[in-house]
Amino acid sequence: MVHSTDLETGGVAKAVLDLNKTLAQRINLIEDICNPRENISIDSHIIVHGLWQWPGVVAYKNWKRRKIPFLVFPHGMLDPWFKTTFPLKHFKKQLYWWWRQGRILSNAHAVC
Repeated sequence: MVHSTDLETGGVAKAVLDLNKTLAQRINLIEDICNPRENISIDSHIIVHGLWQWPGVVAYKNWKRRKIPFLVFPHGMLDPWFKTTFPLKHFKKQLYWWWRQGRILSNAHAVC
């Protein structure tokens, strides 16, 4: 899952599209990667790309309710550079971390 595959949004979208293309060649089914469904097939595994958006919340809810495992790929979004370069954004994200994002990462089956 990724919040957007619009290449204008940056490197995460490009990485996700490339990864999805490669995985689709090796795995029978790759579902819609921008669909915020909360009712995902029980035999699925979820890869969440990025932080601070809806995909992590959807994956966490599916794990809590139905025990569907999920992996989180932050794509550099935890780099300390952001803290010093964008202190106001960092403050907002720190509040979100305490409220929800920290719980999402601590319950992920893996973090890349």
